[in-house]
Amino acid sequence: MKLTQTFSLLMVKAKKKEVAFHVREIDVDQAGELLDEFGVESYIGTRGFANILSEMLDMDIPHHWARVTLYPGEQGIVAIYDGQTKLTPDHYELPEEAEVRFFHYQLRDQITAVLPMPEMNNVALEAGEVEEVEDGDELTTIASRHD
Repeated sequence: MKLTQTFSLLMVKAKKKEVAFHVREIDVDQAGELLDEFGVESYIGTRGFANILSEMLDMDIPHHWARVTLYPGEQGIVAIYDGQTKLTPDHYELPEEAEVRFFHYQLRDQITAVLPMPEMNNVALEAGEVEEVEDGDELTTIASRHD
């Protein structure tokens, strides 16, 4: 399972240039369980952040800077460092003012989705539109990318 420190639509590669994705925030234990179950394919490009994640997740998270490509059908985890302190290779602990937020994503080869809307019965998104819908702790985003 790919573990990245960022997520961008530019990472997505789809034959039809359209993809739907589902994102939900998870805690560190859930992230560790998923990575333990599916294995770690690390794309953590900051050595200090890789060190911190290794400690937090109690597993080896290699430092590996490389271009990431995501495909429909894939799922992965994004670990986002949120702090003022610039991480150095010597960091093994999270700075006091900082936090790490984990997100699990699934990419789906789906070009149209029907979403419940409070004012309307159902709305189908057309290609090129973006919509986010909160469902409890989950955030679903439907989007398409055109070159």
